[in-house]
Amino acid sequence: MASDEYGTPQALFDVLDLEFDFEWDAAASAVNHKCPHYWTQENSALDRPGGWEPLRYFCNPPYSKPNIPSFIEAAIEASQNGALVVMLLPCDTGTVWYQDLVETYAMEVRKLRGRIRFEGATQGAKFATLAVIFAPHVTAGVGPREWCWDWKAEV
Repeated sequence: MASDEYGTPQALFDVLDLEFDFEWDAAASAVNHKCPHYWTQENSALDRPGGWEPLRYFCNPPYSKPNIPSFIEAAIEASQNGALVVMLLPCDTGTVWYQDLVETYAMEVRKLRGRIRFEGATQGAKFATLAVIFAPHVTAGVGPREWCWDWKAEV
């Protein structure tokens, strides 16, 4: 299984889902989707004429380039149109996508404590992970609330 196909750990998704009550998985496969409704590579979230509906989305996008910025831009547009989008992203605060998109448009950034092990991976990730929340009615440029989140304490 290629790393872009690794799934979100079920326990992490469950904690987030309990809080946000997701309706749609915006980056999944028939094997690793977390919601009954989901988009795959074949019917991509990035190819939605008219954008995303104002629903509650979970999105663990493929981490290979250029996927991350494209998915973040789609999430921002969706949130500006009334959607709530929670994304799992690699913690890479030196990137243009983090500095220009996350820092400008996210409502909240949660730095997950420890390294997560994605479903299908043989070992934990070599990077830290963020849960980034894009929500309606966020003023661009204010900057997100950032905090360290021990999500395992909520399992």
